Amino acid sequence: MARYALRNQQKIREVYGTSVLERMKVSLDAYFKADDIKPEEWETNEPYPIISIDDKGHSFGLICFYVTSVVYDVYHLAFKEFVS
Repeated sequence: MARYALRNQQKIREVYGTSVLERMKVSLDAYFKADDIKPEEWETNEPYPIISIDDKGHSFGLICFYVTSVVYDVYHLAFKEFVS
């Protein structure tokens, strides 16, 4: 099972609050537990590949993250944006 490391959690908490950060972590946990990671489906027209995952706090939203690096089975992520 792959793992993730989310960068700048303190900044996310300061800007969006603790509940949003926890919602991001729940969404990421669900994505990485599914073990259905398909790099070929990532958007690659940015400086880093982008993954868009279901926002578990909203039934219709997505959360986008940059994949800054992959070391062994650890995906290093940086928050990009929320998409409705």
